[in-house]
Amino acid sequence: RAQPLPEPESRGAAIPPSEPAQTRTLALHGIELRALGAATPAAGGDPLQPYAALLAVLTRLAETHQASVLLRGGPILVFGIGGEHRVERILALLDALLAASLAPAGVGLAVVEGEVISGGLPGSPGERGTVGLSLLKLFRLLVEAPASRVLLAPEIGPALTPMLGAAPAVVEGVLTRKRY
Repeated sequence: RAQPLPEPESRGAAIPPSEPAQTRTLALHGIELRALGAATPAAGGDPLQPYAALLAVLTRLAETHQASVLLRGGPILVFGIGGEHRVERILALLDALLAASLAPAGVGLAVVEGEVISGGLPGSPGERGTVGLSLLKLFRLLVEAPASRVLLAPEIGPALTPMLGAAPAVVEGVLTRKRY
């Protein structure tokens, strides 16, 4: 039997987010840590220790490049940089990561630029959320990225060409064989 809902004022006030949502244009760098799921811990060791240690190192490296850790869930990390020269700065972070050999074998890497909406989640004090089509684009590229190769969204190529002295190479995605 249906019961009437309580009057709106008796349901309780909505909890405001701890941080207002903001829309920002960011350069995003994603890392898909594919090999960590197959890693076997040392006898008696914590199976999450290698993951935790790598996260700590990657987070410190990102901070030295003024990058924010936007998402850190399971095997995927997403870093973002806003402001002037954001694409060049996110590429410098990627370069530092590769130069330091911090990316485990088989890692997927991708870079995009676009808008994201991020802020505190209403009703969940202390929790943040980040959404946007640019994140979905980044996730698609991560899935397609050949092992230990970087897939770039088309808008990133022009910024990378002066750094390389040539246009970035075109590679095939591992799932769709689409050319990137």
